[in-house]
Amino acid sequence: MGKILLTALGGATQNYRTTNYSIEGKEYSDKKFILSALDEHYNFDKIFVLGTTSSMWDAFYEHICNVTETPSSVEDYMFINNQCSSANCETDFSNVKLTPITNILPDKYSLKFMKFGVSELEMIENLNLLIEITENLEDEHEIYLDLTHGFRSNAFYMFMVMNYINDVKGSNDSIKGIFYGMHESKLNPTPILNLKIFSEISNLLKGVHDIKNYGNFYTITNSIEDTKIKNKLDNFSNSLNINYIGEVKNRLNELNNVIKALKETNNPLINMIVPKALNEFLDKFSNIKSNHIFLLEISKWYYEQKKYATSYLTMREAITAYFCDKYLGSITKENIEEANSKINKLHNSYRNTNKIEKLDPSYKKMEKLLKIFRKCREIRNNIAHSGDQKLNAFNDINNISKYIDELNTLFKDKDFANYLKNRLTFFND
Repeated sequence: MGKILLTALGGATQNYRTTNYSIEGKEYSDKKFILSALDEHYNFDKIFVLGTTSSMWDAFYEHICNVTETPSSVEDYMFINNQCSSANCETDFSNVKLTPITNILPDKYSLKFMKFGVSELEMIENLNLLIEITENLEDEHEIYLDLTHGFRSNAFYMFMVMNYINDVKGSNDSIKGIFYGMHESKLNPTPILNLKIFSEISNLLKGVHDIKNYGNFYTITNSIEDTKIKNKLDNFSNSLNINYIGEVKNRLNELNNVIKALKETNNPLINMIVPKALNEFLDKFSNIKSNHIFLLEISKWYYEQKKYATSYLTMREAITAYFCDKYLGSITKENIEEANSKINKLHNSYRNTNKIEKLDPSYKKMEKLLKIFRKCREIRNNIAHSGDQKLNAFNDINNISKYIDELNTLFKDKDFANYLKNRLTFFND
């Protein structure tokens, strides 16, 4: 695994003096470039030097002369300086000749021209350049970013690259350092800060997003060192993603203990961000005692996360659980089978109801309940058997919210519960 540095050069008109730097308690004296101190400290395998046509390529020339122990030439220095000092955002890259540098440049260095970023198109080109650099890296690497010099906008580019590596690239590359030399502190030596904490914050915020939107704790667990906590969060995500609702309900109680443990960790970022996100998630489902209401809330949550098929499947189970809770006492394998049998008997018999009974408002409610159950079963069969009959995904998706509201009302209707109880007595042996 190689160490890769991306660093930018400042403007040619700036007067860069030699500076003493400190990195992780070690001091590096008389360095004109932060790059010199960084490379001496980390010994990078590859360094990408980014600059515009007007960057301080002259000073970089002196740096390379020192690195290669090549005597610097005043003529070469002035040749580069004259080009860069007169260049601007309209100067073409081909008009800046860096041959005094490239002739002695070690293989570990790669020079890249960036645009000034004065338009949206140029900003996109700069970002694309940085992405191409990371895409062309082979194998796995530790990547370091230097934000000290160059335009202030370079910091945003670098952070975009950081997010690209973390979330998009799909590799095992990792951001190990985000450096900034704090010259404005006027401290001697100048501290070089590692802002990797921003990468950690970014990952945690993404993890919070995944919890809120998907109920997944996988991203968060990457930032947690405690193995027991990691396993509990991963197990909860696994149960939720495979829709093992019984396990989900049982593991919800474990999350309270996880929150308590997280608050006692030594990582202030974890303490600040993660417990709050877990509490917000728990609040959706805490204190729900009945199984059918719990399942209906899970169905609603799946719908909000656009997991429409799982929402329908869970909605169907909520109806079955309603019959178990109300009329069979508990949810067991045998009771689930009996509840589904009773629902099917209701479905087969309600059409033969006499005209007088059909005037009962509760009959209409039963009709509505069975209609939703049939739709859930139809959706389930289409998913299981890859049905190719004419379907209408748009309507089926739009109806989920309506069905959940209707079931929520029916589940709380005591008169309706008594009506169903009386009808179900006809099916008892």
